[in-house]
Amino acid sequence: MQESIAQDINLVLWGNAVLGAIAADNPSREELEFPQPATFLDLRKEDSSWRQMPYAPDPMTWLERLRGEGAEALQLLYEASQNSEIPDRIAIVFPGGGGHWLVEVVKSTGCDYWRSRWRWSERDQRWEVAYGRILCNHPRLASPMRTIPPDTIRAELLTHLDRMTEFAANHDQETFARTFDLTRQMLNSCGSLTGEERPWPVSRLAELCQQLLSAVEVAWVFGGMGSWNDLTFSGDSQTEYETLSDTLYQLLNTAIVVAVNSSAIAPVS
Repeated sequence: MQESIAQDINLVLWGNAVLGAIAADNPSREELEFPQPATFLDLRKEDSSWRQMPYAPDPMTWLERLRGEGAEALQLLYEASQNSEIPDRIAIVFPGGGGHWLVEVVKSTGCDYWRSRWRWSERDQRWEVAYGRILCNHPRLASPMRTIPPDTIRAELLTHLDRMTEFAANHDQETFARTFDLTRQMLNSCGSLTGEERPWPVSRLAELCQQLLSAVEVAWVFGGMGSWNDLTFSGDSQTEYETLSDTLYQLLNTAIVVAVNSSAIAPVS
């Protein structure tokens, strides 16, 4: 899975845990960990440009400040790019590609929306990550993923993974067939990654949602050279491959949103 998505997952999972701790007057920085350091900027639209104002130098300070502004919960929001020239599952390998991810901060006065920006620092030889608040106290953005129950996306994934396994096996892609079959078995047997293997905290999640995130991590085959995206077929097989692949990408992103958003301190309607 791309680092930017993993970062957003971490931000929401840890964020909901920390918001709960702050609400109980028990904040702690000790366990707040992220794949990449991140800073936070308040962005204000001025004519045709954006004005950037420092908001917080690190995630914990960000969460503490949000809590002071009335933050009740964090949620993930995903929207496909609708790019007709390149599918999102292929564009995901490019910075900012693969669809649009937002971190939503739910407040009684409206919602704030934060988007990450990743820049490579030649000097430090690492990614620099900044989140910008692009909307503040805004009416909640609509998303069809909000009302999907975890057991529904699990059932849809199981059905689709059967198709993926069959297609891969029938086209001499045994490694991928085993990957899809392993994911299907994981969803069927309520298995999940061990604590050492988990790239994010899951202690606040129900078992089914932990299972969904583990399944996404195993089934995420979208990348560059040598990945599932790198395959080509002839005739009708190519059309079937593209349809199956695009559907899998959308299902996995939906599973991420459904699982991660269940970590909210209280149910978010």
